[in-house]
Amino acid sequence: MNSQISESSQRNIAIANRLAIILSSLTFILLAILILNFGVSVTTPIIAGLGLFFLAIVVINNKGFFNLGRMLLSGIPVVVTMYAALIAKINDPFFTDILYYDARFILILLTIVPCLVFDLKEYNLLYGSLIFILIGLILFDPIHELLNVGYYQRGFSSKSYFYINYVAVISFVGITAGCFTLKFFIEKYEAATQLFENDLIKKNVDLSEALKNIETQNEEIVSQSEELLASQEKLVEANKLIAQQNSDLESKIKEASSELYRTNQELVKRNSDLSQFSYTISHNLRGPIARLLGLANIATFNQNIVEDHEAMNVIDHIRTSAHDLDNVIKDLVAIVDTQSIVHQNLKWLSFDEEWHDVKKLLNLTKDFDSKHLDVNFSSALSIKSFKPLLNSIFYNLVSNAIKYRSHDRDLHVSIRTSEDPDYWVLQVADNGLGIDMALYGKDLFKMYKRFHENHEGKGLGLYLVKLQVESLDGFIEVTSEVDIGTTFTIYFRKGEGSV
Repeated sequence: MNSQISESSQRNIAIANRLAIILSSLTFILLAILILNFGVSVTTPIIAGLGLFFLAIVVINNKGFFNLGRMLLSGIPVVVTMYAALIAKINDPFFTDILYYDARFILILLTIVPCLVFDLKEYNLLYGSLIFILIGLILFDPIHELLNVGYYQRGFSSKSYFYINYVAVISFVGITAGCFTLKFFIEKYEAATQLFENDLIKKNVDLSEALKNIETQNEEIVSQSEELLASQEKLVEANKLIAQQNSDLESKIKEASSELYRTNQELVKRNSDLSQFSYTISHNLRGPIARLLGLANIATFNQNIVEDHEAMNVIDHIRTSAHDLDNVIKDLVAIVDTQSIVHQNLKWLSFDEEWHDVKKLLNLTKDFDSKHLDVNFSSALSIKSFKPLLNSIFYNLVSNAIKYRSHDRDLHVSIRTSEDPDYWVLQVADNGLGIDMALYGKDLFKMYKRFHENHEGKGLGLYLVKLQVESLDGFIEVTSEVDIGTTFTIYFRKGEGSV
């Protein structure tokens, strides 16, 4: 039987099959008695067909049409009983008045069938079947009279005949009430039993799981006890080894401390040398270059001093080369200065004040500021940093946004700050030419790398920005699309003391 239907439905279907077999057997027994007593009559094939019908119910249920089989089992016998009674009275006028009573007994008996094969919760099927039987009882006489084979129409004269109708209806109600009462308590008991069984099954499962867990824990405890004993032995040996190693470690720590001190002293000396090298480049080396540029400029403005045209070309090349060398030295000084800032103390700086200083360096007018810039420092007002580096980062990012603006639309630069638990965040976004990240992304922060040939620039700005951000223990992220714009997001790590 289909395991997807409920247990109560399976029980009802089994009852219906068994009841159909019983009714089929009783029908054939009744048929045999009728034939022996009265011979073959017009109702003989009808009764035989009813017996076969009951057997067909079993087949219908086994095919999976459970509701149809039970409805037919509850309703068709009513129709067949009425039909047999009518046929018998129409075709044989000499039947006694017993035939007006036997059909009622069969209809009353059929009252039990719906109560056995349907649950109380199957309202439509249960009540529909019972109402159909009740209608058969109530309309028994009207239907016979309509076909001119009623009790009095056939010549019978018992005055108490119609009293049997009241008896039949009351019997129907009594049987129905009794069946309903029995059905109610049976289903209630089954529900309670099922609930108890389910609870018992659940408790058994829980108990089995608990027992398994206890057994597993016991095994683990035994295993852990053995491991603990082994660990204790190893611990004793380890303590001896640790005691021996501690003495060795103390001597190694003393040696490492001495080595660290020497390394630290050397680092201080190298940093001092680096600072001296930066000073030498910016003063001693740039002095001769500046004088060389001055002499070249004097020769250019006083062309009558040098009459040879080729000599003038040589002087121009000298001046250009000296100018390029001066720029290279300036770049090196900027890089060295950035790397040497690791020894400077950080100070609290206002984003708004630093931006005000950078605007002066960029020569930005109030009209340009209001038209092209959108600045908002409300989410993070200040930062603990080093003033020259923060100014340089501002200057390089904003000057790049202005330099590489698109000529197809008005420039718009957004400058924002924010804060999270570990970083102060500065974001500079523009709607300029953008950068092909797939093509140039790996070279974006390298020295002297340029990505827009039609614009002036040395390709050092982004390298310095990355170097300066990392010197402040931060990092930089960039997103960009060609002809859409570029967004730089800088994360400055929060901290105390020097970088």
